[in-house]
Amino acid sequence: MTSVPDAPAPDRAEPELALLVLIAVWLTHVSAGYAIDALHCHRHFLEGELTGVATVRVVLVVLTLGAVAVVGLIGVRALRNWSALDGDGRDPNGRRSFSSALTAMAAVLFLLYAVWSLLPTLTGDPCG
Repeated sequence: MTSVPDAPAPDRAEPELALLVLIAVWLTHVSAGYAIDALHCHRHFLEGELTGVATVRVVLVVLTLGAVAVVGLIGVRALRNWSALDGDGRDPNGRRSFSSALTAMAAVLFLLYAVWSLLPTLTGDPCG
C-alpha cells in the first residue's frame, strides 16, 4: 500500500458529528433569527440604532456572520478530511469519506442560505 506524503491526515473525529454540529448551527441560526425578528416587530425589542443602522439589523448580521464562520470552519475541515480519505485505503467501505463529502456539501448549502438570508436583512424592512 502506498501513501501520498503531501496528503493531510484525516481527522480522528467522526464526520457524522461534524454534520450534526453543522445542522445544529443552521437550526439555531434560523430559530434565533426568527425569534429576534418577531420580538423586534411585535414587542419592540432592539428598537434603537447603532452608528445609524437599526440595532436589529446589526444583531442579525452579527448572528449570521458568526454562523458563517463556524460552518465555514466545519466545511473546510470536512473538505480536507474528504480529500485525505479519498482513495488512501484507510476507509474501506467509504463511510467516512461519504460523510465528509456530505458535510462539505451541506456547508456550501448553508453558505448559500446565509447569503440569501442576508439580502432581505440588509435591504428590506425587518417587519415587512
